[in-house]
Amino acid sequence: MCFGLNRIEYEYLAAGDNKMVQIGNVPEIVAVENKLEEMKREKLIESWELPYRNLLTRLDAAIFFLTPANSDILPKVTERLSAIAGFNCESNVDMKLSKMQYKIRFNNGAAR
Repeated sequence: MCFGLNRIEYEYLAAGDNKMVQIGNVPEIVAVENKLEEMKREKLIESWELPYRNLLTRLDAAIFFLTPANSDILPKVTERLSAIAGFNCESNVDMKLSKMQYKIRFNNGAAR
């Protein structure tokens, strides 16, 4: 029990802009997920995932993983995602959270 709350479904945390965000229901994360699903339908990416999605309260805490349909398509994928502030794509060398090829983050400038 934390601050009198006993169920995570009802716990709300204040976001940086003083809006209340429900854990696991972050509009910025949903927007990225929608873009990834769109690229999957268009066969630009083979698959994607977002570990611990139901615990996230902000986009800059999220680490997305994806595997492009082929390596030649990666520039198209990164071009589409680069429109989102703080976009960063790197090879997923440690493979600890995911076995997918690339790690995607959206860092707003805050220290990690």
